[in-house]
Amino acid sequence: MQLLSRLCLIGFLLFLLPLSCTKAPDEVARPTPVLEVKEIPITVILPGNCAQYFTVANIGPSGSILNYTIDDNVTGSAGMLSFTNTSGALAAGEVATVGVNVNTSKVAGIIATPSYSQNLSFNINTPQALNYSRFPVSVFVRSPLSVAKGLGKWSGTWSGTSSGMANNLGVIPKAPVSGTWSLDCATNTLVWSGNDVYWTYTSTDTFNQYDAPVAHQLPISLTYQIDTTKITLSSGCDYLNYSINATTVNGYTLNFQSCIPTKAATIQPGCSLSVKTTNTYPNLPAPGHGGGKSVISLSGARIN
Repeated sequence: MQLLSRLCLIGFLLFLLPLSCTKAPDEVARPTPVLEVKEIPITVILPGNCAQYFTVANIGPSGSILNYTIDDNVTGSAGMLSFTNTSGALAAGEVATVGVNVNTSKVAGIIATPSYSQNLSFNINTPQALNYSRFPVSVFVRSPLSVAKGLGKWSGTWSGTSSGMANNLGVIPKAPVSGTWSLDCATNTLVWSGNDVYWTYTSTDTFNQYDAPVAHQLPISLTYQIDTTKITLSSGCDYLNYSINATTVNGYTLNFQSCIPTKAATIQPGCSLSVKTTNTYPNLPAPGHGGGKSVISLSGARIN
């Protein structure tokens, strides 16, 4: 009888053993997540201080979970940056977009100089990730002038219409003008080249002194200096405004308005680009007159 009781007890314990060794579903080891960070490093331009965005993604296997937190407690940077979406748990294939800009009250001292720059940093903590437990990210804080110096060289074409003097009937003669332009953002110099027009007239009488206008091609190659104090940042921080206001070189007065993208490599169609010139060239053959105002369109792209 005792033997039978012992056998029954052993059988019961063997029945319970698999149950005690089986893990609950939430205790099963998950696959290891893998971190991917894009849109870095980050540049924030002041005083615009537009938020810049980067992405945190889990590119690990199905079933993995990536827990991330943003940590700006870094020597020299603590409290100087502001973030959105500072933590999260990402399943495989999920992406989080994080915004960052500058706490301007902490960097007020550097904004006073036209070419200020400061380098900050923060960490993305992902303790369970296969590739990184801590991922450092640099943030470059720059003034418009500092950014401009790194935008390289740009070139493109311009074209428009030169207008002569109106006759007594109010008829204004016009002729096409065109050429090329190049802007060196490091030296802030603009080279304006091409073919302009000057006008001569045959007068039939004192009342029709601008009758019979004739347009004459005039090659030009002129260098202008950009006033760096006039370089401003667009409201969206996506381009810099360059301007030359009524500056005359060799009789060619240029009003140049252009926008150079801070990230893109081509000038966007949405940029407001216009040039107006008033040309009063010296020493033209009598009775020559410089061209009137021309409205000129531009196109261009970065060349280095």
